[in-house]
Amino acid sequence: MLPFAESELLAVRLLPAEFARACRVSKQCVSKWVRNGKVTLGCDGRLDPNEAMRQLLRTTDPGRIRARFLKAAVADLDALRAAAALAEERERELAFARERIKFLESRLDEAGDIEEAFKAMLIANAAELRASDDAGFARLLDEILDRAILASCALAEEEGGEGAG
Repeated sequence: MLPFAESELLAVRLLPAEFARACRVSKQCVSKWVRNGKVTLGCDGRLDPNEAMRQLLRTTDPGRIRARFLKAAVADLDALRAAAALAEERERELAFARERIKFLESRLDEAGDIEEAFKAMLIANAAELRASDDAGFARLLDEILDRAILASCALAEEEGGEGAG
């Protein structure tokens, strides 16, 4: 039984200079990464390019890595981050709009209840309205509207109390 996985025997292992050529950076740059602990060499002085790239991306801002092939990936990543931020903002706006619609619908229901109460009270007070002068008519209309609003609120409280109990 081997002290390591058999797949490690088949894994590609590169010298730092080979990894530098693959990344299109200088050998000194890779040496600096190794020296700063951003990538680690194996005991054979070589590195696994997949693991080295994972380590490098974990420990370094991809935008600051001078490897040319990463520039396109960084640009794509930046575009994805911008799109994600925009999507999150739109989600917040959508949630706000849904809450606003829910609020307005409740106000619309309330207005419909007030309208029904107002119509019923207008019919009930039609004779008094016909008999009043202009100033009395306006005052009476205001009173009827106030009573319709109060009646609607009382109805809503009763309905809310029944639903809660």
